[in-house]
Amino acid sequence: YYCDKQYKLCGDKKHFMCDPDAVPSEEEFLGLLPLTGSIKRLYLDRHNEYRNKLAGGDQEFEGGGKFPKATRMREMIWDDELAYLAGIHAKRCHLKRADCHATARFPSSGQNHFVKYFYEKPKKVIDKLLQSLDSWWQESQYIEDGNAMVDEYPIGVNLTAAAQFSTIAYE
Repeated sequence: YYCDKQYKLCGDKKHFMCDPDAVPSEEEFLGLLPLTGSIKRLYLDRHNEYRNKLAGGDQEFEGGGKFPKATRMREMIWDDELAYLAGIHAKRCHLKRADCHATARFPSSGQNHFVKYFYEKPKKVIDKLLQSLDSWWQESQYIEDGNAMVDEYPIGVNLTAAAQFSTIAYE
């Protein structure tokens, strides 16, 4: 249904599933980590822990202040369809963002990337997964004025240095 015009998932854009091989792989794909219930829960818990910190007005930004309290920030939930799409995208081994990766349930979901090279097998893969999320969240330090970001988002805000952070924080 991703390519069916009647669903209008992407407006004028093309859903990346219509041609998932359009972007050539840059590296060799070795495999996806099995997403067990405990891995999903741990990853969601870390996302929601950070989002709660932001929602409560406890997250600092570069300028020394704190982001304003959120008026609405829902708890993130796991979605198997989004996980499936992320897996297809990851198999491409390319950091290019998809122009459209919408689903009927989540028409404006975010998309984050993380690359980590290993020279030996990591002892705990989950630690590396959480490291990705932690590094995305630490991008909040590149935002000079959190209040302006909230007031102007997404128009007029340069999110180049904090794109991953804003994806986690965005409702």
